[in-house]
Amino acid sequence: MASADASTHEPDLARALRNLSVHLEAAGRPPEAVDAIAEAVVFYRRLAKANPVTHEPDLARALNNLGVHLEAAGRPAEALAATEEAVVFYRSLATVDASTHEPGLAKVLHNLGVRLAAVGRPVEAVAATDEAKRRAMGAG
Repeated sequence: MASADASTHEPDLARALRNLSVHLEAAGRPPEAVDAIAEAVVFYRRLAKANPVTHEPDLARALNNLGVHLEAAGRPAEALAATEEAVVFYRSLATVDASTHEPGLAKVLHNLGVRLAAVGRPVEAVAATDEAKRRAMGAG
């Protein structure tokens, strides 16, 4: 993929890394999945900084995936941090376009509940999961 302007390939590379992380996880290779999705997050951060409307949804999804892969790799505190950041992005996105991003927000809030429970914060886990349920049912 050598190019005079490698940045034109960044969206495709980030997407390929995100997909690779899913396949690595399915193949039972969580540490490698973390490496792949972490690299994708770096690309998506740069892309979202340059064009937030187009790439913030991708960054939010990648951060959510990072949380999932970190949890699978036995790194619950880092998984929580990635998921919390994903929630921030999804809340912002849902404010702008609820019909498109509310389902993603519900999903990441569910994952936040899982992450909070994993680090011994059950009260907050219940609150996040309850909000996920309300949003999934369309009651925001």
